[in-house]
Amino acid sequence: MEIKRFFKRIPLIRDYVAFRKINKATNPSFFLFLKSQIWINFKNNRYFPYDKNTTIMGRNIILGKNSVIGQRGGCYIQGNGKLFIGDYVRIAQNVIITSDNHDPLNHKLKIKKETIIGDYCWIASNACIMAGVVLGPRTIVGAGSVVTKSFPEGFCIIAGNPARLIRNIDRELFIIPEKEPVEFYGYIRSDRFPEYYKKYLSYLQFDYNLSAVTYNPIFVNNQRVNDCKES
Repeated sequence: MEIKRFFKRIPLIRDYVAFRKINKATNPSFFLFLKSQIWINFKNNRYFPYDKNTTIMGRNIILGKNSVIGQRGGCYIQGNGKLFIGDYVRIAQNVIITSDNHDPLNHKLKIKKETIIGDYCWIASNACIMAGVVLGPRTIVGAGSVVTKSFPEGFCIIAGNPARLIRNIDRELFIIPEKEPVEFYGYIRSDRFPEYYKKYLSYLQFDYNLSAVTYNPIFVNNQRVNDCKES
């Protein structure tokens, strides 16, 4: 027991234990985790783990702090347009999230859009989030739902095909989950992520006002800086 506690005090081991706790069902080997800490510039900006049965398409994807994609597999996450997923988002198995779609008049053409999922959302299994949808913070999407329109205010439960409002969630009762001692953006520790974001993800600018769906200063402040440059 004392030996186990000793090893858990080693920073790399401690971080790996914390990482496995967040990514319960997509636990990579220690070797893969070690590789991620040495070389975090993953191809296509896929800096986050996902189950081997999950398909990730496109590179225009931002995944926030302590958010997890498809812990039990079978998801299809598509970032051909632009896809933003905020902090502490839980995405269950077999979920489909898209950011572009075929032109109805010419199937060879793709219409790219921005799909936005705010902080603390929970997307239940077999749900489908269509391109261009905005889900505000604390939106719960019922299992098997097909979300074709936006619910930007958040704090609600939606379900059905097409998804409709089931009920609102009292903002006063909103409970922020306890923070882990070590937090991660995918494989990347939170204290290292600003540098990674600036180097590899700052090109990805959203027209939608991200401050309406996330409290994360990294995303909000970066957008404000670029808005000022453009004006």
